[in-house]
Amino acid sequence: MSRVEERFAATAARVPDAVAVCDGPARMRYRELADEAGRLAADLRRRGAGRGALVALVLDRGLDLVVAMLAVLKTGAAFVPVDPDLPAARIGFLLDDSGAALVLTLRRWHARVPSGPFAVRCLDDGPDDPAPDDPAPDDPALEDAGAAGGAEDLAYLMYTSGSTGTPNGSRIAHRSVVRLVCDTDYVRIGAPDRVANVTSVGFDPVMFEIWGALLNGACLVVLPPDRVLDPGALAADLRAHRISVLWLTAGLFHMTAAAEPGAFAGLSDLLVGGEPVDAHWIRRVLAAGPPRRLLNAYGPTEATTFAAWHLVRRLAPQARTVPIGRPVAGARLYLLDELRRPVPAGVTGEIYIGGAGVARGYHNRPALTAQRFVPDPFAGRPDAVMFRSGDLGRRRPDGEVEYLGRRDRQIKLDGVRIEPGEIETALRGCAGVRECVVAPYRDPADVPRLAAYVVPEPDPPDGPRRDGAASVQRWRELYDEVIYARLGAETPTGDDPTFNLASWVSSYTGSPLPAGQMREQVTQTVERVLALRPERVLDIGCGTGLLLFRVAPHCSAYLGTDLSATAVRHVNALLDRHRPALPQARAERRAADDVTGLPPGDFDVVVLSSVVQHFPDAGYLLRVLAGALDMVGDGGWIYLADVRSLPLLEAFHSSVALHRAAEQTPAATVRGAAHRRLRQEPELVLDPRFFTALAAWDARVRTVHLHLKRGKHDNELTRFRYDVLLRVGDPARGPRPATEPLWLPWRGLAELTAAARLRPRPPVLGVRGVPNARVLACVEQSRLLAAGASATAGRVRAAAARRCAGRGVHPETLWTLGGRLSWSVEVCCPADGDPETCDVVLHDTGAAMVPARHTGGADPRAYANHPRSMPATTPTAAGLRRELAHRLPAALVPSAIIMLDRVPLTPNGKVDRAALPAPEPAATTSPPGGADARGATERAVTAAFAKALGLDRVGATDNFFDLGGTSLAASAVAARLRRDLGADVSVVYLFDTPTARGLAATIDRADATGPPGDGGRDDPAWARGRARRHRSGGAT
Repeated sequence: MSRVEERFAATAARVPDAVAVCDGPARMRYRELADEAGRLAADLRRRGAGRGALVALVLDRGLDLVVAMLAVLKTGAAFVPVDPDLPAARIGFLLDDSGAALVLTLRRWHARVPSGPFAVRCLDDGPDDPAPDDPAPDDPALEDAGAAGGAEDLAYLMYTSGSTGTPNGSRIAHRSVVRLVCDTDYVRIGAPDRVANVTSVGFDPVMFEIWGALLNGACLVVLPPDRVLDPGALAADLRAHRISVLWLTAGLFHMTAAAEPGAFAGLSDLLVGGEPVDAHWIRRVLAAGPPRRLLNAYGPTEATTFAAWHLVRRLAPQARTVPIGRPVAGARLYLLDELRRPVPAGVTGEIYIGGAGVARGYHNRPALTAQRFVPDPFAGRPDAVMFRSGDLGRRRPDGEVEYLGRRDRQIKLDGVRIEPGEIETALRGCAGVRECVVAPYRDPADVPRLAAYVVPEPDPPDGPRRDGAASVQRWRELYDEVIYARLGAETPTGDDPTFNLASWVSSYTGSPLPAGQMREQVTQTVERVLALRPERVLDIGCGTGLLLFRVAPHCSAYLGTDLSATAVRHVNALLDRHRPALPQARAERRAADDVTGLPPGDFDVVVLSSVVQHFPDAGYLLRVLAGALDMVGDGGWIYLADVRSLPLLEAFHSSVALHRAAEQTPAATVRGAAHRRLRQEPELVLDPRFFTALAAWDARVRTVHLHLKRGKHDNELTRFRYDVLLRVGDPARGPRPATEPLWLPWRGLAELTAAARLRPRPPVLGVRGVPNARVLACVEQSRLLAAGASATAGRVRAAAARRCAGRGVHPETLWTLGGRLSWSVEVCCPADGDPETCDVVLHDTGAAMVPARHTGGADPRAYANHPRSMPATTPTAAGLRRELAHRLPAALVPSAIIMLDRVPLTPNGKVDRAALPAPEPAATTSPPGGADARGATERAVTAAFAKALGLDRVGATDNFFDLGGTSLAASAVAARLRRDLGADVSVVYLFDTPTARGLAATIDRADATGPPGDGGRDDPAWARGRARRHRSGGAT
C-alpha cells in the first residue's frame, strides 16, 4: 500500500467508527469520510478527472477540503491546493500555470475563481444528475481507479514563492506523502491522537497535519484561523480540544511562547519549523511546562515538509540556536562544498537532501528543475536525485546538523562575505532584543548595505501599568501646561465661551483647524449623542465642554470628567455662569479609568469623544471600557467618537508627508518621512475589528456599530477617523435579533438608487465595497510611495489624482440619497477591512441600526497599534550599534537599525521579508546628532526639541518631524519657548522651519523687529525675553 488513498482505505476499514475530522460543530467518522469521498470521486470521474489530471482546490481549511483531497486521489488524479484568501491575480496565475482542467470550490469563493479553460464545480451545489449509462458511485470498476497507478504517481502540486518572483510548483509523489507520515521515527501518531489543523491550505505542512491524522487513525481537529494567531485563544483551544499533536511555524511558536509559554503543556508532540527557532523561547517553554516531546523540524517543500528533526530535551545556557538534528526515516542529509564534495564536521556546507521525500521536480520548469534537483552520487542508484536546498549547515561532533542560514542570503560588502544569520545571532544576544531580522538592501547610490529590524522585549509584567501611568501623566502635563495653558485668556471662537477649540490643530499645517469645519464636526457628534435619547450621561474626557454645553440641556444629569485640572476648572467656571440653566451638569477631575464612587448602572450613555487616541495602549482602553460597561444600565450605550483608523494610518502619514513636500521633493524622501512618522506614532490607533472582538470577549456588549464620520468637509477627521456605538445589555438576555441585510454588490450609484426604489422593498438593504471618495487618493498615494512608482512628490500627487478621478462616492452623497428616498442610512467601516471602501446599509426610518458582525475570539489588543513608548529598558538603535561593534567586525555592523512592533509574517507564519520597511536615510545614521547649537536661542530650541521628543540630545540641524515630532509635540515646543525665551513663538514657525537652527533664526529675526503681535518692541514679554537672551550671550 504505497498510495495515499490505499493507506486511508486500510485505516478506514480498521477504525470505521472513529471520528476522522472535527471542524467546529461538524464531525465525520472514517466510514462517513470514505463514503463521502467516494461519492464525490464518482462525480469527478464523470467530469474527466483521472490519472494524469490535475484538479485545483480553491478551498479553505475544513471538511470540504479533506473530502475533496481524498476524492481527487481516489480518481487517480492529483490536486493543487489554492488558498482562496490569496489575491485574485495570484489565484489566476496558479490555475493557469498548473493547467488544472477542473476547479473545486464553494459558492462563497466562486467569485475569486477567474474564468479560464477549466470547469468549475461548487461542492455546496450538490452533484449533477448522472447520465443513465454512468456507473454507480459504489461500482467496483470505479472504486480502485487509482490502483492502476503507483507510488511514483503525482499526489499533489504545492506552489512556493520562487527566488525569481514567480511561484514554482513542487511535484510531490504518493511515496513522499506516505514516507512523511507512516512508519516514521520522528513522531508516532495513532488512533488516540488528536492532530491540530492550523496551517493554511497553500503551505505544505498542512499535508503532515491532514495525512498524519487520516493515515494513522487519528482525529484531525480544524482550529479557527483567527484563534491560531491569538496566543490566549490558541492555548484555550489546545486544552478544550485535547490536542496531542501540533505543528507551528517558528514565528507562531515565538509569539505564543512570549504570551502563553505554558500553552503546550498538554501536547504529546509539538513540532516547530519553517524557520530557525529561537533558543530563548524554547527555554521559556521548557521552564513553563513543556510538551512531552518538543521537536525542531526542518525541511523544504521540495523534500515533502520534513527532512530532519531534533528532539529538544534541554538547552545549554549559552546556546543561542537549536540544531535541526538528523535525517528523518527514508531521508538523507548531505553537507557539500561548492564542488558537491562532503565537508568534514565543523565546516560549513550547503545542505542537500536525498531519499524518498524528494519531489519530482518543478512543474513546467525544466531548467530550474535541472539546477535544483541534481544526481545523487551517494545513493548507490543511478536514477537517484537529491535536492539542492540553498541552506547552509554544519555538522556537530555528535553528528547532528546546525542550520546556519540561507546560501542565497549571503552577500558581499567591500569584498567581505557576510552571513546575515551571524548578525542575527549577535543581535539576539543583546539586552532587550526579542526578535530580529537582518536583510540586505541597496541605498540610493545602489550600494549594498545591511539593515537590522529589531523587536524589543516587552516590559516586565508590572511594566505596562507603570509605563501607562507615566504616559497618562505626560498627556496631563501637555494639556495642563501647554494646550490649556491659556484657557480663559484667549477669545473663544465666535465669542462663544463654550466653543473653545484649544488642541484642535491640523497635522498638515500646524494651524488651528478651521472653525467652520470644527463646528460641523461638533454638531454631527452632538446629533449622534442626542439620537441615543440620553437621560444620564457620563462624558469621559470632556475637555473644554464642547459636547457638555450642547448635550446637557437635553439630559436630567450630565457628569463630565477630565484628567486636566485646568479643563475641569474652565468647564465649572462656565457652568457657574449658566446656572441655574444647567444645574444638572458638573465636571470632575478623574482619570479615564477611574469610576470610584460612581453608582454602577447609573448612566444610560457614556461618551468618549476624541480622547481614546491619548490612552497609552489598548490595555488601558480595555480597562476604561470595563469601567464604562459597569456604569451603563441595561439597554444603554457607549459612544466613542473620533477613533483613529489603523487600516488608514499609513495613508494618513503618507498624505501628511506629501502635503509638506515640495513639488520636486524625491518620492523616496517623502516615503522615508511617512515611514518614520508611522513607526514613531505616539497615539493609540485602532482597527474597527477591535470593537467586534471586544463584543466576542465581553458578553455585556450586545451589538457594535461602526460608522464613518459625517461631514461635507474633507479633512483629517472625516477621512481618517470613525465613530463607534456599543449597545450594552444583560448577557443573560443574549444578543438582540437583527435583520440581516439583503447584500448587493457595488455596481455604481445609479444601481444603488434603483435598488432603493424597488417595491416592495426589503426591510434592510446593504451594499459592500463602496469606494470611499474621501480616502481614495490618500490610499493611492500611499501605494505609489510604497511601490516607488514615481520619482517626485508632485508626480505621486498627479498620478494618484489621475487614477482616482471619477472613482468613488462621497459618503455624504449616500446619506443624502437615503433622505431623498425615505431610508435611514448607515455608512459603515468596511467589514473586509479594505481601507478605501465603506459599507452602506439602508433600512426603514425608525428601525434598529444594523450591527457589525462579531469577530471570532481574538484578543482585541491584536487590532491596535503600540503607541511609541521609550521605557528605560527598550534598546535603542545607537545602543545596539555600539554593542554590535564590540561583538562583530565593523563590516558586519548594520548600516540601518529599525525598531518594529512586530516582525511581519506571511499567512504561512514565516518572516515576510517583502513587508519589511525600506531603510530611509535617517535610519542609516546615528540618532540625533546634527551640528552643535550655537548661541542661547539655538541651545534653548534644541533643549525644547529634546524635551518634547523624549531624547537626550538633538542637533541644531536635525529635523524635528523626521525625529518623530507631531503637531501636539510642536505645540509643546512652542509653549516651552514662549516661557523660556519670552518670544511669541507660533507652532506654524516650526512647520515652516523644522530645524533648531532655522527656528532659532526665525525667533531672532522677530526679536530684532519685534514680535508679530500688536505689542511690537513695547511688548513686555518680548522685552523680558530679549534681555534674558542678551544676558546669556545669545544673539540679539
